[in-house]
Amino acid sequence: MGKFKNLKTDQEIRTHRTASKHKGGRPKIEENKRKKEKVVINLTIEEKEKIKALADEKGLPIATFIRKALKEHGVL
Repeated sequence: MGKFKNLKTDQEIRTHRTASKHKGGRPKIEENKRKKEKVVINLTIEEKEKIKALADEKGLPIATFIRKALKEHGVL
């Protein structure tokens, strides 16, 4: 019985097999909520540093900071 040798009853074995089949991981994101599209912009070093500093103040990644800023200004 290998890995089940320490289990005594059929019930314990069935419970163990069921529990070990759980894949776990992150739940799937709905198709319409996935962020798959990309926009590329060119910035000067100073512009990027300013955006990064503002994002860091808020504790956000740059992309999230820009997305929130666009939403706050009614662009998105």
